[in-house]
Amino acid sequence: RGYNMAGPFPPLRIYARIGSTLVYEFESVIDESGLFTDPVFLVEHTSLRGQGSIISEGGLAPYDIILSFVLIGDDYEDLTNQIDTIVDTIDEFTPYILKVDKTNSSTEDVRVKRIQAIQWPYDFKQKRVKLQKGIITLRALSW
Repeated sequence: RGYNMAGPFPPLRIYARIGSTLVYEFESVIDESGLFTDPVFLVEHTSLRGQGSIISEGGLAPYDIILSFVLIGDDYEDLTNQIDTIVDTIDEFTPYILKVDKTNSSTEDVRVKRIQAIQWPYDFKQKRVKLQKGIITLRALSW
């Protein structure tokens, strides 16, 4: 598959834990937060009594990747089927690999888990007839 920057973001795909089985492809990502985060190279251990912390250098702290995307359907039924598909396909707390195309032949691979329910904001202008915005939060470096 070639590198395509027709949209504002490179293709984003979720693969099974071993990284070879495609689980889901986000076709219309409209915004992202945390995707190209430079992970902190330390881990902070806080005290149970809340009296300070210890910082261990050299570890990688987990961080959140928040993707906003749009599902485009032919009609309401098609759109609701797509919503059901993504919810049923990307299970919570299951290890996945998020692959981001960097060039024609290389990807950035990030270990992720979905850590909360996918949000489906309601837009009075669209009314879930043919378009639906979704927001998914993935925890990077969580397994």
